Amino acid sequence: MMNLLHWSDTLYSLTQASKEFKKNINFVHEYNRKGIVIGCEAAAFPTLVSGFPGSRLIGDTGAASPFGNVIGYANLRNAGDGRGFETTAISIAYTLFLLGNHPEVQAKVHEEIDAIFVEDVERDVTAEDIKQMKYLECVVKESMRLYPPVPLIARDVDEDMKVGQKFANLEDKILLTQIMRRYTVTSKLRMDQLQLSIEVVLKAIQGLEIKIRPRNKAMKED
Repeated sequence: MMNLLHWSDTLYSLTQASKEFKKNINFVHEYNRKGIVIGCEAAAFPTLVSGFPGSRLIGDTGAASPFGNVIGYANLRNAGDGRGFETTAISIAYTLFLLGNHPEVQAKVHEEIDAIFVEDVERDVTAEDIKQMKYLECVVKESMRLYPPVPLIARDVDEDMKVGQKFANLEDKILLTQIMRRYTVTSKLRMDQLQLSIEVVLKAIQGLEIKIRPRNKAMKED
């Protein structure tokens, strides 16, 4: 972000970072293309397999749009590229907001993380580490109870299905751990000041402003 050469699209396109970025984008597109092809073949939507719109399939749920609109390959791919990221980001944002409003809970999260990493804040988070984060898991679940990222069900499915929560839960824990083992957070708004808007996801109208400080600096000031 601080490299001035990257501010120009033309100059950025000549850099190694741009080549790596395009390579990763192509990988994601190809991964989702294969998933769409497999899903459409299984659902008997041959027109979508060839790249033409021709079904009312949405995402990977096999759900039909209640409005009957046609969604083609490009829209399916775009939905696949970004699925789950907004809900995860919002879940983490509300968790940080709540931790900033409840310093006593934040202190317990720090205590649990410190016991796991024993001052080695730079090492990667392992699967064994995540298993030990019992208190952080409770914090995330309570945050989602108070501020569910998806407050309404906007689709109808024609058969029962179970959507797993393991991957999203892992994302929450890993990202929150990366933040909390290095920083303390303070919310600039109280919970009763928050104005919410129920859309596809639950959004804070005025945003979720928090102040982040390095933990060593925060401890010295305290």
